[in-house]
Amino acid sequence: MSVDTGAFSSVEAERGVEVSVEDDEDAYLGLKQVNRYLPTSSTTQTTDSVDYGPTDTVQVKNQFSDPLDLTVDVESTGGVVDDEDISVDDVPKGGNKLGVGDEAFVAVTCDTNGDGRLTLSLEGTAGGAVVEATRQFRVSCLDVRFNGDNGNAVVKGEFTNLPVTVVFKNDTEVDRTISSKSNNGSGTTESNGGAADPDERAVLHPRSGGEGGNDAIERVVIGGTVFERS
Repeated sequence: MSVDTGAFSSVEAERGVEVSVEDDEDAYLGLKQVNRYLPTSSTTQTTDSVDYGPTDTVQVKNQFSDPLDLTVDVESTGGVVDDEDISVDDVPKGGNKLGVGDEAFVAVTCDTNGDGRLTLSLEGTAGGAVVEATRQFRVSCLDVRFNGDNGNAVVKGEFTNLPVTVVFKNDTEVDRTISSKSNNGSGTTESNGGAADPDERAVLHPRSGGEGGNDAIERVVIGGTVFERS
């Protein structure tokens, strides 16, 4: 979900009449955060979603009835994300046209775990309309690793009450809620009575009854990203 910072967002016709923009996802210039939770470079393995890659965070879509000549300026505004970690698909760079219904993605490469913020400033023209928008988005960079000896999965980052889906080796799955400052070993917020973990991590445990006595965790699904045991 994008964070509206109160910046200008409008569509202006040739005669200077402003037309109000709908919610970002349904506007002429569609802006949608497809993924907030992103893998760090240390993460074991991730898989692409059907519609976007694991590092893609914001979708920009032309929902005008004409091609959109679009320029995108994006920068880091805090946290663990630096300017050089942010990239935009080639389509809108330098004011190139985005065809009717076409989309481009803003991607973030995370070097370390933690939270970050980025600001998008977009300007474009389509037919007789001019569009401008500035939006800020938050991302959470997560380091997810799988222990080969005991079937655990460890999620490192800054998060509280984060919903995850855990998929075991036999393909059964359970939903859990985790926080990064628990140290009780359960990885669930329901029993966070342990001391704070200085490493800011949550440990997800396998279930008993699998091979070798444990049913190992094979995948952890967080937001739109699937983290897999390699």
